[in-house]
Amino acid sequence: MEITSPDFEKIIMWQELESIIREEHKKIKNLEMEIEEVKSDISAKKEEFKEIEEERKKLSVERKNLENDLYQCEESIKKHQIELNQVKKNEEFKALLIEIENLKSKKDDIENKILEIIESIEKLDKSIFETKKKINEEELEANKIVSDKESEIKKTKIYLEELISRENTIKNEIKDESVKKRIETLFKNKNGLAAVKINIKRNETLKSSPEEYFCSGCNVKLTSSDASSVKKFNTFIICQNCSRLVYYRG
Repeated sequence: MEITSPDFEKIIMWQELESIIREEHKKIKNLEMEIEEVKSDISAKKEEFKEIEEERKKLSVERKNLENDLYQCEESIKKHQIELNQVKKNEEFKALLIEIENLKSKKDDIENKILEIIESIEKLDKSIFETKKKINEEELEANKIVSDKESEIKKTKIYLEELISRENTIKNEIKDESVKKRIETLFKNKNGLAAVKINIKRNETLKSSPEEYFCSGCNVKLTSSDASSVKKFNTFIICQNCSRLVYYRG
C-alpha cells in the first residue's frame, strides 16, 4: 500500500522532531538519575559516617561505665583494707584478703579494658576526622556536579519547549487527518518511530537487480512492488510487517 501526500516533507520533519524530542526526554531522565545517584552516594557515605560516630559514642559510654566500676572497685578495696585492721578472727581476715585480691584482679581487668577502649577511641577520632574531611570535599564536588546537571536539565527543557512548539506547528500544517492520526498511533505503538527511510543493500548475486530494499524500522525486505512504489514522488509505502511509513530519498 502506498500513500502519496503533499505534506511528504512535513511528515518527515515531524518524525525527525519527534525523534529529537524523545532523545531529549531521555537525556533529562538520565541526568535526573545521575543526580539521584550522586545524592544517594553522598547520603550513604554520611550514614556510614554516622555509624562511626555512634560507635564512638558507645565506646565513650562504655568507658564512663567502666571508670565508675573502677572507682567502686577501688573504694571497695580501701574499705576492705580498713576492715583488715578491725577483724579479730583469722577466718574473717583470710576472707577479706581473698576479697581484696579478687577486687584487685577485677580492677586490673577494668583498667585493661579502659586502655583498650581509649586506644579504640583514638583510632575512631582519627578516622572521624579524616572521613569528615573527605566527605566534606566529596560533598562540595557532588554539589557542583548536581548544580551542573540541574543547569543542563534546565537548558534542555527550554530546548524541548522550542522543539515541541515547532513540532506542533508542523503537525498543524499537515491537512490530511487520516495520515496525522496514523502517525500519532505509530508514535505511540512503535516507540516514536512512524516514518523511516528505506534501507538499501546490495546483493551482487542478483545480476539483474543487485539492490534490495528493506524497511529500516523492522529490517524486513520490501516486495518488488513496494520497492518500486517507494521511489515515486512524495510517496510513502506502508511496511507490510510493521505498518510504518517507509520513504525514499535519493
